[in-house]
Amino acid sequence: MVAGGVSVSSIAFRLAQPPNEAGWLATFALVPLFVIFRRGSTIFDVAIGLAFGTLSALLCATSIAGGLTSLGASPVEAAGVIFLGASWACGVPWALLGLVVGRARRLPVSATIITASAALFVIDAARSHLPGTLPWVLLGHTQWNTVGVAQVAVVGGVPLLSALLAALNMGIASLVTARDPTEVSAAARWSLGLAIGYAALAVGGVPVATAARSQPEPPAVPPLEILLVQPNLAPGERWAPPAQRTNLEILVEQTRTALALHARAPDLIAWPETSLHSPVDRDEALGRELLTKVDALGTPVVLGVVRAALASSSPEIYRNSVLWIAPGRGIVDEFDKTRAVPLVESAGTHRLASLLGLETQNRFAEEGSVQRPIRDEAELAVVFCNESLFPGLLSARRGPETLAILNLANDSWFLTETPSMQQLALSSFRAIEQRLPLLRVAHGGISAVVDPYGRVEARLPFATTGTLWTEVAVEPSVSLAERGALLGLLVAGGVLGAGAATAITRRILS
Repeated sequence: MVAGGVSVSSIAFRLAQPPNEAGWLATFALVPLFVIFRRGSTIFDVAIGLAFGTLSALLCATSIAGGLTSLGASPVEAAGVIFLGASWACGVPWALLGLVVGRARRLPVSATIITASAALFVIDAARSHLPGTLPWVLLGHTQWNTVGVAQVAVVGGVPLLSALLAALNMGIASLVTARDPTEVSAAARWSLGLAIGYAALAVGGVPVATAARSQPEPPAVPPLEILLVQPNLAPGERWAPPAQRTNLEILVEQTRTALALHARAPDLIAWPETSLHSPVDRDEALGRELLTKVDALGTPVVLGVVRAALASSSPEIYRNSVLWIAPGRGIVDEFDKTRAVPLVESAGTHRLASLLGLETQNRFAEEGSVQRPIRDEAELAVVFCNESLFPGLLSARRGPETLAILNLANDSWFLTETPSMQQLALSSFRAIEQRLPLLRVAHGGISAVVDPYGRVEARLPFATTGTLWTEVAVEPSVSLAERGALLGLLVAGGVLGAGAATAITRRILS
């Protein structure tokens, strides 16, 4: 029975996560798990939480295994890496939740629900901000396609969404396990109240947020038209030094073709993460050719490149950088990635990666430490690939005149569309939290334009070449009125539902 309950919750949790569009499942997916939490011992609950978190993450990570094998790991080594990652990133946090809920099982129903909700908020907030953590497949991420509910992220980030869903699941679990009329009544009030509040957000979240937004001041900077260029170069050739000039020419030619089909030139062109893999500051001829190509295009280009490491002379260690290049002026701004992918990319886990069988990739990124916007005549908040999972990075990288979030990505090591779609869905919450459009330009993956409410306005198919044109302008910052309106909608629905539950249970129990 216990194994069945954990399995049911794990499968439902996976089905609720992106790229599936079944966020509604998250409103009751954890009920079997929470029922088990309410009936076991504290140590047992910790073990059950660890099992659930690890299994759920493994189900969400199955499509990554092929990508790891493409980096040099054997199937057994890839499975080991995924298991360790799943246990640490998701198993341990859910074990902590099991510990807290297990200790709170003898509290009154209301206190148990509040405790579970608050605990998951704290745990997911820690996963989103602390070093060594990974905010991947949080409970709140299930709402990526339920955009009305997702707007709660502008109030308290994805952890607040997790807390709301945890409370609803614990309310239902408490109703299932209620032992007397008092517990039935309390659990029914919470369950129906939170369900109506959830429904109110699903229907009215976007309209309420839109109506409550501050009117923008006269723009200090004009709108910016941006061309996103998605190449699909052969992954096996991307690191080869002789292929760099060929790849650059392919990118330039694809860009020229798009420019020729448009009535006027854009204000900015964006190419993906690691568009060039030979260090452009070490390969002087390649660096000069890059500047010459941008001069010929006549339009500024923001692109990801590889540069030589600052703290190491080893050719195996590099910097993952973004350059802003302006015609006739060269490099006007630059920035280094600060959160490299553990094991796969991070130089800090180089030795551990070698022990786990990933040494054949043989190249790792040195992480930077500076957080700021990147700018020339306009200002953008740039994040590389998996950095879009961390809300604190974007908060530190945006300024008062930031026009958009630019997510440079390299998805060429993914063998299926699922990981790219997961990255896009999870990144969409950064657009909501910052109330800025998010522009994702990927190599070998999915490039897309996401509006400030987390809705995908346009996207390119996976593993294809293509371009997207978009225009971004100054957006009003999030106001207290907007946050208050969203919370008010949730509370109003909750009060209505709780009142209805009270009337129903009185009639049934009288």
